[in-house]
Amino acid sequence: CTLVNRSAAKLLAASPDVLIGKDMHTLIHPRSPGASAEQEECSMLDVVRKAESRSSRDDIFCRADGTPFPVEYTASPIIDRDQVRGAVVTFNDISARRKLESRLEQANRLSSLGRLAATVAHEFNNVLMGISPFAEVLRRESLGERGQTAADQISRSVKRGKRISEELLRFTQPSRPVLHDFDASAWLHTMGLEARPQMGPELTFDGPGPAETDEGVGDIGKL
Repeated sequence: CTLVNRSAAKLLAASPDVLIGKDMHTLIHPRSPGASAEQEECSMLDVVRKAESRSSRDDIFCRADGTPFPVEYTASPIIDRDQVRGAVVTFNDISARRKLESRLEQANRLSSLGRLAATVAHEFNNVLMGISPFAEVLRRESLGERGQTAADQISRSVKRGKRISEELLRFTQPSRPVLHDFDASAWLHTMGLEARPQMGPELTFDGPGPAETDEGVGDIGKL
């Protein structure tokens, strides 16, 4: 390094006196992950070796304290009387741009997730609509107490499934919750009926009584 301006020294977190006279490849590259650590592979040194300009929109430099940061740079040879005397390297810290790109990517992912959730909600609701009429048919038949209990349970499960679909759609179009009183005891009782076949008849639920839930969410309310 034979000359460095204040902006470059600031980006490298070192004073010009520290940088001048030092090998810039050793100062900039070896401690930065993903950068060209070997001098033979350093594209900036190729500018001097081959007298050809180089540029990169995606490289990593290293500050004096060892902190890596993303840069874009352009390196051009200094030619005097057909001899390469050195190179001029100009570079920018693109950390802010990277953060913005990351935020945009995250926003695009959330948008895609919202569209996927809406599609899943509609398809799930279509499946439930195919089940619901048959549950009503079963409830009208003389199936005995156990049959009626099973039909009622199917109907309740279908309703809960529809609430889940609505919740997914609410995720794609978020709105402020509207709270109202909700009987958590009945909700826990329904949970017990569904869980008892898998967990055994000794399973019991004791509800805490009234609670607040988001209006329209019903028996899967946000307590």
